Amino acid sequence: MIEELVNKVKKNDIVIRIVRALFFGITGAAGAKILLMIINILIARLISNQDYGVYSLLNNTVQTFVLFAGAGIGITLTRYTAIYQNKDKNKAGYMIKTLSVVNIVLSAIVSITILVFSDYISQLLSKEINISIYIKIISITIFFSSLALLWQSVLQGFEEFKRVAKIQITCHIMALIISVIITMLWKLNGAVISMLLLQLLLFIFSINTTKRICKDKKIELKTRFDGEIKYAIKNVSIPAFLSSIFVNPVIWITNFLFIKKFGYEEFAGFSICLQWMYIVNYIPQQLNQVKPIYTQLYDSGQVNTMKKTVNKLTIFSILLVIVVVSILSILKDFILRLYGEFYLAFGTTFITLLITNIFIVIQSQNFSVFQAIGEFWKCLILNGIWAGAFLISFILLYGKGSLGYATAYLISYIIYSIISCTELNRTLKKHSKEESK
Repeated sequence: MIEELVNKVKKNDIVIRIVRALFFGITGAAGAKILLMIINILIARLISNQDYGVYSLLNNTVQTFVLFAGAGIGITLTRYTAIYQNKDKNKAGYMIKTLSVVNIVLSAIVSITILVFSDYISQLLSKEINISIYIKIISITIFFSSLALLWQSVLQGFEEFKRVAKIQITCHIMALIISVIITMLWKLNGAVISMLLLQLLLFIFSINTTKRICKDKKIELKTRFDGEIKYAIKNVSIPAFLSSIFVNPVIWITNFLFIKKFGYEEFAGFSICLQWMYIVNYIPQQLNQVKPIYTQLYDSGQVNTMKKTVNKLTIFSILLVIVVVSILSILKDFILRLYGEFYLAFGTTFITLLITNIFIVIQSQNFSVFQAIGEFWKCLILNGIWAGAFLISFILLYGKGSLGYATAYLISYIIYSIISCTELNRTLKKHSKEESK
């Protein structure tokens, strides 16, 4: 019976591609996140609680402005690389090169702007501590982080999940060694520089790998700004970018307000709990690696096949998260003690954010499907709904400290999951009827 099942899987091309995407996606994600977790634990041990709060805010600032630097180009490249890599190599080549040039220009503009206004941003974020020098460093980090994500998006479009996993693990191992040494020597300065070096390594490895694959596939990279590029930017990049500004920038603003009221030490504790929410969620999120497969299934009219695949993967991801959340909740004191005795006070916040993962993984899978089938404007509307729910919850729970902040996350993602599931079912049902005609 097992042999028969294995033979059936081997004959099913879609299943093989999904298994390959999930295996290498989860392996790479798990390896990278474990290494990143170790890096953060060691940095928390090597610098003060207040400095770790500053470090966490800077890290969040990088993630926020990378969205503006990328402007949805990465999502566009994943989609069009998946569609054209075999169908039209010429079109694949100029889509990759032209969109990458656009991304480089945007990244440079954002980075230079942050560099020029670093003193003002420092005063805005922190009147107690001058962090302008760190803002200058992360302006460079933002540039390389944006480009690293750009080339990894192309690799995902090529379904080169194994190579992405290798890049992630290799770069994080190198960053672990470097970050410990320079943080021991230069404390917060070293920790911020290590953030830059990680993104620089990811950029170098990703761009070199992408160029080799294009050469092997005989895809010539050339620049051509035509109607297809304009259409891609207008109908994919812009709505993808607009939908993203409802997430990280909103979180950046609430982080800023939280620090103003409760200080960097309280934010350091909350940030550690939030890190574990992202760590737990990152592995199931690798189910999004199959997005290029969804795109190809939808593009070839196999909507019902895609729908069944989505349902199975969503159930699998929910069960996986529930198991992991249960185990980590039991181990919460041990985990928080790794960072220092001070962080044991954030146990309830830790559990609240872990539970939030159950709803985040549902939302994430739905979001991935909407992007795969080209419903980017719906992503924008849904993210707008989430942002509204999050801000209202944050305002109502503002005085409750880190637990109130964590509860705002939980409430907003519950609302998002319910609405996105309803809309996705309606959308796929509509497309299934069109397929059957």
